[in-house]
Amino acid sequence: MNEADRLEQLAGDYDPTSDFDRHILSYFAERIATGIEGKAVLELGCSGGQTAIHLARVAASLDLVDGSAAYIELARSRVQGAHVRFYHALFETFEPDRQYDTIVCSHVMEHVENPVAILRRISRWLKAAGSVFVYVPNALSIHRRLGVEMGLAPTVYELSKRDHMIGHRRVYDAQTLSKDIEAAGFRHGALGGVLIKPFPNAVMSDFADNVIEGLLRLGETLPEISSDIYFECKNAIPETRDSGLDR
Repeated sequence: MNEADRLEQLAGDYDPTSDFDRHILSYFAERIATGIEGKAVLELGCSGGQTAIHLARVAASLDLVDGSAAYIELARSRVQGAHVRFYHALFETFEPDRQYDTIVCSHVMEHVENPVAILRRISRWLKAAGSVFVYVPNALSIHRRLGVEMGLAPTVYELSKRDHMIGHRRVYDAQTLSKDIEAAGFRHGALGGVLIKPFPNAVMSDFADNVIEGLLRLGETLPEISSDIYFECKNAIPETRDSGLDR
């Protein structure tokens, strides 16, 4: 099965509009929204548009890319605005016609075959003073640690049934994510975290809204053990890069 067919199959198995992940993606988008107000933004891996809904409210322009045609159509139905453009493309072949102030990679690097190569491509699409947000699930999340203690997995890095179902190729912790970011030629700021997650998604979905909101905020103060982690990244030597794309 080629990569395009694999992505369409995964899109059929995972509904981003109803899964508990929608809370995490929305919270992350709200966290970074202030910093992208009035800017040119690219989101890689828009899925059903859960992050993009929030980005579209503040970005001057927003380009959305996903390898699944089904997800692009779902995002198109949910994300509105003449300033939003949609691209059905693999990250390995996508070629933008502009550079961006901000690039958001939400739940991308755990899916792709060669994350460092993707990040190196991204560096060419970024304006000299721009930022890339690299956002991934965290191997050291409490729910993964609990799974090991319960004997459900040998290590926190073991891919679970759900990981395979939604197409994960790896699971990062802060150290391994930092290593790939730096190997691609980026430098990054402090680690950010979203959600303290004691249980799997199916259990968390039954929690009251105020409990979910509290756990989302708690992840900010305990990023090393939060469900999802992210870094804001800058090109290490931005002044040496000139892609030739329109700015």
